[in-house]
Amino acid sequence: MKRYLWGLALGILAFLGAQFTMAFSFPGRGVVFAVLDLVGFLALAGVFLLFRRRDRQEGLLENYLGDQTQALDASKKSGVNRPVALKAENLVRSVEERLLQLQQEAERVQHEIAAVREQREAETQAVQSIRSVLDDFHRLAADLLAQLGVLQNQAMETMGFNQTLVVEMAGQELETTMANATMSGIVTAIQDIDQMARDKITAIGALREVAYAGQKQMEASKNASTQILQSTEAIQNAAAMIQKIAAQSSMLAMNAAIEAAHAGDSGLGFAVVAQEIRKLSEDTAVSSREISATIKKTVDVIRSAEGATNLATTSFAKLIAGVQDFYEQVETLKNALTGLAGQTSGATSSIGIITKSMAEIKKSSLEMNFKNIALVTGLNQVGEISKQVDGDSLKIREAVDALANSWDSASTSA
Repeated sequence: MKRYLWGLALGILAFLGAQFTMAFSFPGRGVVFAVLDLVGFLALAGVFLLFRRRDRQEGLLENYLGDQTQALDASKKSGVNRPVALKAENLVRSVEERLLQLQQEAERVQHEIAAVREQREAETQAVQSIRSVLDDFHRLAADLLAQLGVLQNQAMETMGFNQTLVVEMAGQELETTMANATMSGIVTAIQDIDQMARDKITAIGALREVAYAGQKQMEASKNASTQILQSTEAIQNAAAMIQKIAAQSSMLAMNAAIEAAHAGDSGLGFAVVAQEIRKLSEDTAVSSREISATIKKTVDVIRSAEGATNLATTSFAKLIAGVQDFYEQVETLKNALTGLAGQTSGATSSIGIITKSMAEIKKSSLEMNFKNIALVTGLNQVGEISKQVDGDSLKIREAVDALANSWDSASTSA
């Protein structure tokens, strides 16, 4: 029976390997596909020939038992050695009954092996699905880090603009208090600063859109983690089913060994078969326990990544609020500049009003500078959290690879 299982496992792994090579592009892919396909075909053909050989041996055994039965009937009719003939007849009947029972049990084991093979194919598809989700998650993390870099650059540009604005407002304020003759230059400078503020409003609007996009990507990462958890639950159920089948196979092997012991010397062959079935069930149980342990580690890593994703989502919400507040401050500054330009063009003699307006603009610029510093700090925090989430996704990928290796080991032991 172990040879049949080896043949089935080799054939299935060869066909799966052939399908897996078609998903990648590398030199000699066609040759590898053809070799794996041929190996799978030869393995399944070998299993088929082994089954035919077993059927032929069983047919010869049945013919032998039939001949012995006829001989016993003839000796019974002739009346020669009656006690020996009766004992031999009882032994033949006992062997026939044991043979029938073992045939039924062998068919049952074959059905269970087929169920395990289908379950492992489903597990392989689940692993591929998890890997695909992790690849998407890694790409989302990379895009998020790139967008955070853009946010930081724009925030630094805005800080430079605020500092320049404060310096220019201080210079303009000094010149206004010194002389009224420079009013035309002030008007020009105010118009230039007003245009700069309008440009920065557009940049801050783009910054806000990037922050919204980052928040959506973190929500997509959270959904990906949920999908991975659902897939691991299905794999855990499959591992539990494998353990149940292994326990049933071990019980079946024990019953077969007991029956073989009752049969005496004629049951030695059945005892060997029962021992192989029991060894197979024990190896399968060990592999299923390893799979369960690996799944537990994977779930722990996913839980950790999910916590980091929730923290990143909260940070993005705070970041968006800060960007919105910063946008409103710039809008207030732009309105003040517009009013100042109107005042300077309408009445150049209102130096006091202009000075007051400049002081308000300077104050607003300083407030925006402080908010911009807080914005940069928030961006740095989000960047660190994103890197942590990306690292957790790599740990999840390693755990999934370990799970796949455990399944490969289980297939090899089978």
